[in-house]
Amino acid sequence: MARLIVKHLGMGSVRGSSSRRGATAMRELLDRVEAGYDIAITPDGPRGPVYELGPGLVYLAQKAQLPVLPCHAVFHGAWRLRTWDRFTIPKPFSRVDVTLGPLLRVPASDDESALRDEQRKIESVLREQAG
Repeated sequence: MARLIVKHLGMGSVRGSSSRRGATAMRELLDRVEAGYDIAITPDGPRGPVYELGPGLVYLAQKAQLPVLPCHAVFHGAWRLRTWDRFTIPKPFSRVDVTLGPLLRVPASDDESALRDEQRKIESVLREQAG
């Protein structure tokens, strides 16, 4: 159902994570960026922990040479599921506050520790927004 709504709105999706289809999904995302599409990524993986940023976003930003725009949404009227990520479904006509962080650029580097530092930097901005 969600895929139909997303498609109707002119958007698409690429499914993949560190545990399933990760490399294939990364190639699909890079192809879509190259084709001129904008990309949105949920930060935490399929198993959590919540608000912990995986390495895929940093890798994609570096390889595609695109900035990262941290974004956080708060739904004032919503159903909250009892899942590990506290999945939230906004109620119709509820207020939604969206916070956008600063554009963050990931410098080109082959150094794993430098990439982990960038990952932690983006993660801290996301945590500040959620906070």
